[in-house]
Amino acid sequence: MLEMLVFSLLLLPAEPSKPCVIAKIHQKTGADKWRWTVPRPFEYVEGEFPAAAKFRHEISDKNVREIKQNGGRFVVLQDSYTLDELKDAGLQCARQEQ
Repeated sequence: MLEMLVFSLLLLPAEPSKPCVIAKIHQKTGADKWRWTVPRPFEYVEGEFPAAAKFRHEISDKNVREIKQNGGRFVVLQDSYTLDELKDAGLQCARQEQ
């Protein structure tokens, strides 16, 4: 009987994690200095967008509000981030889910 209970608990779906987007601040360099349009302030690095929010490589303030309104999290890195800073951002996303 105990084995059936343990087995049934393993079949229960895990609580879905909240989507979290990690982005860096957009730094204008090279050809971006000559663009006719204004670049958006953030660039996507990694993470998952909420289902209701459309994926974007360049993220505007409006997109950040959309991510947060749909239950997502948003973490910002500096333009020249290191691997350790990226790992810390991933840990921030994990902590925010709890």
